[in-house]
Amino acid sequence: MRPTIPSQFLATHGKLCKIMEDSWDKEPSKRPSFAVVIESLTPCLLGYSLNDDSTGITMWSRYFKDRTTVSIDEFITSLWKGVIGTKVPEPDDETFIYLKCVEAVIIPPGSYSEEVTLDRFGLFIHWYGPLLSSRGENVFHKLDSLLRAEWYHGELSAHAAEDLLRSKTAGGDYLIRCSLNHQAPFTMSRLVNNSLVHYRILYNRSSGVYKMQYQTRKKSNNEDTGEISGNSLSEFVRQSCKVLGLKSPIKCNKFQPLFQKQKTISVGYEIAFTNK
Repeated sequence: MRPTIPSQFLATHGKLCKIMEDSWDKEPSKRPSFAVVIESLTPCLLGYSLNDDSTGITMWSRYFKDRTTVSIDEFITSLWKGVIGTKVPEPDDETFIYLKCVEAVIIPPGSYSEEVTLDRFGLFIHWYGPLLSSRGENVFHKLDSLLRAEWYHGELSAHAAEDLLRSKTAGGDYLIRCSLNHQAPFTMSRLVNNSLVHYRILYNRSSGVYKMQYQTRKKSNNEDTGEISGNSLSEFVRQSCKVLGLKSPIKCNKFQPLFQKQKTISVGYEIAFTNK
């Protein structure tokens, strides 16, 4: 089977070929200057890094032109303006939780950095994008829904997932985590007869459908392939529970403090919270 080439690679490849052809023109006067080459390469870099997400490319080009690293406060403010089109909500606004959700996932686990790189933004889009879909859905709603789900563990290694699944105190037989596969933003990890199995959850950015293939065994003991799909990750998980007989998830608690009732003890975007 031939490997599937990412669409953003094909689009970028065509642009790069054009730049290379022009640069090798037999007439030196027709060759582009370095300034023109750099200007031409910028859209290629953004398109490839940001999964050809038009909203993300427009946002980064508008607010962070010629930059590959920005502060987390700049990023979150610009993301809100780029997707929603209004000023960021105040801390007492109910939509302020969306900003806290972005802040919770945009920096890699274990990192103390206060900056967001272009590559990290690309991963954010890979997992939670598109930033704004043709169906009117936006990344903030999608992210909020995922972080509230008890089965979603965010960035979790296969080794850590296995430790959780084999833990006698975990009390569950499956979980959903992030994936670095270019076609599959998420992975379902589960125990089957005490054996660990990982399923890639594919995502169609046009239709918004998640799907996964799995092996089934017929009465003749021959294996066949089945498919599970859903219009959202939550619907996909519900269908998977029915089809695969999943009993309970490994519950994740790391995002739950975001949604507890809190009171503000200082003013501004960079604020401190304390639980009631």
